[in-house]
Amino acid sequence: MGGIVYMSLLEELQNLDIDDSIDELHNETLPLVMWGAGSSASEVFYYLQNRGIKIADIFVDDEYYSENMVLEGKTVLSYSMLKEKYDMVNVIMGNSYYEKKEILKKKECIGDVFCLFSMSYHVFERTSYEEIEQHLQDFQETLDVLEDELSKSNFMAFLKTRVSGNNRYIEEVFKYETTFFENDIIQLCENEVYLDVGAFDGDTIRMFLRKTDHRYQHIYEFEADDENYLKLRNYISDIKLERIELSNKGAWNEKGRRAFLKNQKQASGVADNTETHNYIQADISTIMMESLDEMFYYTNKVTLFKINYRNGVKEALEGSANILRDHMPKLVITVGFDCYNVRAIPKLIKRINSKYRFYMRFCRSMASGLVLYGVAEEAE
Repeated sequence: MGGIVYMSLLEELQNLDIDDSIDELHNETLPLVMWGAGSSASEVFYYLQNRGIKIADIFVDDEYYSENMVLEGKTVLSYSMLKEKYDMVNVIMGNSYYEKKEILKKKECIGDVFCLFSMSYHVFERTSYEEIEQHLQDFQETLDVLEDELSKSNFMAFLKTRVSGNNRYIEEVFKYETTFFENDIIQLCENEVYLDVGAFDGDTIRMFLRKTDHRYQHIYEFEADDENYLKLRNYISDIKLERIELSNKGAWNEKGRRAFLKNQKQASGVADNTETHNYIQADISTIMMESLDEMFYYTNKVTLFKINYRNGVKEALEGSANILRDHMPKLVITVGFDCYNVRAIPKLIKRINSKYRFYMRFCRSMASGLVLYGVAEEAE
């Protein structure tokens, strides 16, 4: 029986519509310019540069242009300035707003528009079919533990996009861009104790406060990146939020210092052993990591636990095993940064606490926008 199911999963991943944008870019004769000037654009810039693809210029929409804008040593142009400089160009998108692709195509002087399939956090390479085969049982087990058909279709859309590099499989199941908490799975109450790991600049707090109408018991924020932490602290100070504690540390399975890729906005994170960084100029430092069990198990009963990590989700959960086992918080975990998290994290949580039930939703129409939700039966 299992073998038949496995084959069905494999068959779903065959004969996909492969996106060969990189090969096409090598063969294009028109100048290639990049639209966008944020942190994702920097990643795209270095990714293409390392593959011998030259970005002739960078531009933004007129309404977002300001003088003296510079990205990776290039002066950023407005769209109006671009039209004056070129008769015709091809465009590579420097962010993940896929709905903008068709709008750009209709603009004067723009030919083809290319979009790398994930467009965020260094996930530009396709996953090989052989990797899926190698870990087939793990992928199948993840599929089997998902509670509803929408979760299963989102899971398969993720795999199809990772194997093909074609984002249309996600776009086919994606409803609309939403927050972590705007769905039919997570129900928030006015007494939440919210543990936020990977708090960035406070974006998730804003989502949380809107959803709870500023009613909650306590908030604990973890943000290891210095630049992001400063923005987070300033935001909290500006809105005069109470009953909140901030920590400029990371979450891990033990206390100690780890190598950390810093000052990369949402792309900041624990550096793995091989990561000198292919796509952006790495700024590596070390940061203090803590076990969340040691910090919070006896402090407060956590009811909502969010992790938004590029690397280190497994280790953060291992260091929170007692919280998951005894507090049984609602879980919101970004797993779409790589295939490992998608196939391994549900199994890890289930091993810690078998009472959890799992769902998957896309918060954004991109592979790295896939979120795993966990709800323990007694907490429902």
